[in-house]
Amino acid sequence: ILLIILTSCAPRMIKPSEVIQPQEASLSELISILEKRDTDIKTIRSLVRVEAKNKAIESAPSFDAVLLMEKPNNIRFQGLSPFGVSIFDFVSTNGQMQVFLPTRNIMIVGPVELLNKIPESKMPMKFNDFFEGLGTSAVYLKKPNITVLAEKQPDYYILYIGEKENSSGILKKKIWFDRRGLKVAKEELFSKDGAKEIEILFNDYKKTNNISFPMQIRINKLRDNSYLKMNFKQITFNTEIRPEDFKIEISEGVEIKRLEEILKEVKE
Repeated sequence: ILLIILTSCAPRMIKPSEVIQPQEASLSELISILEKRDTDIKTIRSLVRVEAKNKAIESAPSFDAVLLMEKPNNIRFQGLSPFGVSIFDFVSTNGQMQVFLPTRNIMIVGPVELLNKIPESKMPMKFNDFFEGLGTSAVYLKKPNITVLAEKQPDYYILYIGEKENSSGILKKKIWFDRRGLKVAKEELFSKDGAKEIEILFNDYKKTNNISFPMQIRINKLRDNSYLKMNFKQITFNTEIRPEDFKIEISEGVEIKRLEEILKEVKE
């Protein structure tokens, strides 16, 4: 008994945690990481916990949403109440969008590009901002007149993506790679005047179906102090998504409004 007591009181040897050393990577290897991230994921099906805040909302409400995405341009984002009832349903396919608001019995339809023309005060988080958060950086690299440079720091590689306009160049985006794993940790987007507009943070990477994906994405709009945070609770990649999954079923009596009309009303 005494031996057992003495043994249990003896100090235990704690193994030191494994130290991950910063990795080396060339510019072409960093670009390949972005391209692989883009090509590995064809579809996303996920349940997401969403938190959003802007000037009009002092406290940040949160809700669950179902996300369906099929590259290159099909997406469905349906917000749910605590009881699982739809509070909004957004679909964008082939450049056209539909938004169904069940509580108001309204369906809004029109070109998705017009969403980005709605004033920030009315719609602080734009569709493009949301899509950026899902990791579409490789799209920039395929545009003409793009320049890419890499800077090496002790803990990060920073990729500078610029676009030439006329005789001058404009910084469009900075991408931060954590050198301990070479995963994208942060992206920064800049306006034409050089001001940093958006900061996107990627955290909690987990591997699903051999695809490493950040289970928490936060999009910060710096000019108006608004943000959108997505926590992916369940996620699958590259499963079949049928065309009908991007169709909103509505009943008779739903009012249909054109986005062009709403944009005109907002401006007035």
